[in-house]
Amino acid sequence: MDSKKELQRLARIGVNISTEFNSPLSILVATLEEFERHETNQAKRLQLNVALRNAYKFRSLTRDIFSLAKLIDGDVLYRMIKTNVVSYSETILKSFSPAAAEKNVILEFKSSVDQLECFIDFQKLHRIVYRLIANGIRFMKAEGGIVRLSLYYLKEQNKIQIEIWDNGIGIVPEKVPHIFDLYYEKDPIHLMYYQGTSIGLYLTKYLVESLQGTISVESEKFSHTRFLVTLPCFSTKKSIPFKHVEIFEDINYEQLAMMEEVMEIDTDEILEVRLPKEKTPLVVVMAEDEYEPFWREVWKNNAQLLFINSIDGALGKSLEIVPDLIVIQKNIDNTSGIEALKFLRKNGVVSHVPMALFSGTTAIKHKDLVAAQADAIVYKTEDPEQTYLLLTNVIENRKKVYQAAYQDAIKAFKQSKSLSLEESFLAKINGLLDKNLADEHFGVEQLSKEMYMSRTQIHRKLKAITTMSTTQYIKHYKIKKAYQDLKAHTGTISQIAYRYGFSSPAYFSRIFHEIHGFSPSEVANH
Repeated sequence: MDSKKELQRLARIGVNISTEFNSPLSILVATLEEFERHETNQAKRLQLNVALRNAYKFRSLTRDIFSLAKLIDGDVLYRMIKTNVVSYSETILKSFSPAAAEKNVILEFKSSVDQLECFIDFQKLHRIVYRLIANGIRFMKAEGGIVRLSLYYLKEQNKIQIEIWDNGIGIVPEKVPHIFDLYYEKDPIHLMYYQGTSIGLYLTKYLVESLQGTISVESEKFSHTRFLVTLPCFSTKKSIPFKHVEIFEDINYEQLAMMEEVMEIDTDEILEVRLPKEKTPLVVVMAEDEYEPFWREVWKNNAQLLFINSIDGALGKSLEIVPDLIVIQKNIDNTSGIEALKFLRKNGVVSHVPMALFSGTTAIKHKDLVAAQADAIVYKTEDPEQTYLLLTNVIENRKKVYQAAYQDAIKAFKQSKSLSLEESFLAKINGLLDKNLADEHFGVEQLSKEMYMSRTQIHRKLKAITTMSTTQYIKHYKIKKAYQDLKAHTGTISQIAYRYGFSSPAYFSRIFHEIHGFSPSEVANH
């Protein structure tokens, strides 16, 4: 049996399995939704919500498997409508408005033409655009940004070109060629970040190619990602080349949305990568599913809790968002939590974060605590409040240690050849600032590129070590240097202001006064 026939045989099995799953899943989801609506007990409601979210994900994955299997099998039905592709695409984008607002994302739309009438497979186009916009919103930087959908009509080729661009976290160069791979074994975290259900972008590429189109991607880490989809524009019924076709005419978007397989906006999925908030700690717990209710009860509404039952996923998420606390189960998925903690301790991005080793049942030996370099041991107890108090103390104690050590870290840079990870981190930032002192445009964005870290990573690490945001730290560092020059009378106030990259002496004086409580002239004239 050749590989193509074997693939088609497996695809038919996939179709049968996903079809069998569809009915019981629909009943399960409907039942859980009904129970959640009428449940008044908060703890039980929480458990139902967890079950419902997983049921939604299972349903989404089942639909993806069904769609992919049908495409591979070759038994594809094309449901074509003649519509204005411009307004249809813009309507899809606008449907993401609530999710975008939650992530502080601005949605932009532009088109080279006001109207473009084509026969399109509305379901396939919807799924393609949906996945690319959803990923743009999901993987946006913590401070927000832009997701832009642009549509161009290539008149000479009679093709539609759809561009989805975002200025989110981007993709590291070596992973860009693998973005559409079904399984990229060298990096399972890559799948979690950019694939969603592990087949999301693979299916997207398959959908595009089934419409005789092409898709490409280019990206720069911490800068932007740009997907480019090119599809043929079928102007007449006769020009449609597909074998199994249903054609709909005089149908509006609302009617389309009621038809089977048009994806609804899954806000929970898109918002899975949450914005860190300064007012509550951001906690990553990696443990088996059975412990999720316990951890939700521990933190209640006192923290942003990210519960992940996969070591690979949790490690990647911890490095991405730089939480205030990391908790790892001693053994999870046949993986050692101790080794995972040791790995994180050696990583400069999160080396400062307090970490705890967790066990649901078995005791943890002291040597395990030492090996993991953990700050605390936590057990599942009947008193979640006790666990909460223990871990909040761990977080606060860590903050005090770093705040007290901040000035020593600066001095250590000049005096010691053997620096801790935190001292090395500050030393590298200070070195970059020293090289760019006179550049008024050298700020957070440029610093993140030079450090090969995201704005969020730098912000949260600096905040933990110095209690200052990145912008505040840059200002304080320059003002500290300027203060020394003012005392040494190495130039006028204006000369020193421009020397350290301030746009005007007045702005320099205002920032100086905010930090020191007195004006630069008081120092210069002393």
